[in-house]
Amino acid sequence: MDRRSALTLLAGGILIGCGGGGDATNPSAPSAPAATTAPLRKVAQVQSPIRIVQACPYWCWAASISMIFADNHHAVDQMRIVQSALGGAIVCTPGPSSQITGLLSRSWIDDSGRTFQSVVTAGYDFTNGIYAIDNRFIINELIAGRPLLYGDTQHAMVIVLAEYIDSLFEPRITNIGVIDPWPDSPGFHYLSASQLVMRNLGGEATYIASVSIIG
Repeated sequence: MDRRSALTLLAGGILIGCGGGGDATNPSAPSAPAATTAPLRKVAQVQSPIRIVQACPYWCWAASISMIFADNHHAVDQMRIVQSALGGAIVCTPGPSSQITGLLSRSWIDDSGRTFQSVVTAGYDFTNGIYAIDNRFIINELIAGRPLLYGDTQHAMVIVLAEYIDSLFEPRITNIGVIDPWPDSPGFHYLSASQLVMRNLGGEATYIASVSIIG
């Protein structure tokens, strides 16, 4: 499959700031998505995802990485993630997508002293020209209980739910639900229409990564 042509919703790039966002009118938790009468419409979701609130206005990326690890039973404080990214410094700063991918592609020792390996298994990074994920892969990851890291032009969040219309070929994702680390945002909300569209098609979506945790 040519993933460059198959991906219909999400793209990649640099995360700029952490301003919160999305459609706050949607449900406050992902455990009960709205019912629908469309016969082919389905929902894939991570059960009981963990929310971690970012500790500074620009640490949405670190809090989101921390959530990915926590959902895989490895607690790593976001401050440790920042220190790892900045060579030991603690600075309230945005995280470039290339650096975020690196943090998701290395070994870690969690807060309990257990070692694990994080591996990016697929991704879309518009800034760095990476087109290596599609809608079917996103859905299968959520069905398997693995959240994905999402970034747009303003913010980083964690994908935990996708509503989609299935087909024999490529499914069409109609809605994405995220856990948001911004303290003033609802813990769970759906992305806005523009956040669902790839950046190179005029939308806001700029980065996505699926992550496998070993150990």
